[in-house]
Amino acid sequence: MSTFSKGQEKPFGSLPFFFWLRAFLTDYQTIASKIKNSIKPLVMQQISKKVDINEIELDFILEYILSAMIAIVSYWFRMNKVLPAEDLILIMYQLMDNKIINKLTQQK
Repeated sequence: MSTFSKGQEKPFGSLPFFFWLRAFLTDYQTIASKIKNSIKPLVMQQISKKVDINEIELDFILEYILSAMIAIVSYWFRMNKVLPAEDLILIMYQLMDNKIINKLTQQK
């Protein structure tokens, strides 16, 4: 028994939900990768000049930070921006304000 009346459009078209979800996640991953690939080299270049850190470690740290930032901002949009942007930024900073930020601020 369908909950849709005859002729009513289904929310995901004719694709089963998991195909729609897979397509969405692929697009999200593509967009997230493009953002990270454009930002990471610039940040690595600036940080590596100032901080004494192994380049491979820095790459992994930035991957983690950028992935987390993209994910939380994406979630914020999906939740219709229920928090003010300033509160979201504070939460993001507090989540990272531990060993990660300290490691990236150690001067050479």
